[in-house]
Amino acid sequence: RHHFSSELQRMSVVARVEGGDEDVAAGRVLVLAKGSPEAIATLLRDMPAGYHRAYRALAREGARVLALAYRPLEANAASSAGVREAPRAEHESSLLFAGFAVFGCPMKAASAPTLREIGAGGHRLLMIT
Repeated sequence: RHHFSSELQRMSVVARVEGGDEDVAAGRVLVLAKGSPEAIATLLRDMPAGYHRAYRALAREGARVLALAYRPLEANAASSAGVREAPRAEHESSLLFAGFAVFGCPMKAASAPTLREIGAGGHRLLMIT
């Protein structure tokens, strides 16, 4: 529904649950969001204790971290028309924190020597994500 925006550092979808469990009933409609921990933090209804400390510690260790969040939609908002008409800001508000998705991205053995050689050649090194 709401494509990834590099400016907003997040994306979200509206989905109907097919197989429910004790937490979410089948047929329930949810807003599911993922994005940078900083961006998702501004949209959470309640900030979990240690949220910032946890993702920063993971990032310092070289992990790529995404925050995951969701919000159940009320029946009237979950109708097809309600989903289409609701603005992004409405869908992506009062989200509930679901966790972090953490991805390892280890450096290749040849990376450090290669970067040193490039730097020694007078080139400026930058990392662009």
